[in-house]
Amino acid sequence: MAQAQPNLPADVNQFGVNMRKSTGLPMLVISFFSPKHTHDSLFLANYANININDALYRVPGVGEVRLFGASDYAMRIWVKPDLLANSV
Repeated sequence: MAQAQPNLPADVNQFGVNMRKSTGLPMLVISFFSPKHTHDSLFLANYANININDALYRVPGVGEVRLFGASDYAMRIWVKPDLLANSV
């Protein structure tokens, strides 16, 4: 990291750089499922993102947590610019 730091933009150096060492091979694989099929894979992936990933990162020795085949929830919002301008 010390070799790359001089080449980084000043904003990056000012904010700070975090480095995590990891191997290319997974050490542990955890599978989530809904026993009664009440939740789909999108729900389970979102649950893991919100409730489990950060806790796993806090475990000493964990370098990376990755969800395979998961996508995040998204929201699309349409606004009416004229009504938005009038609300100010």
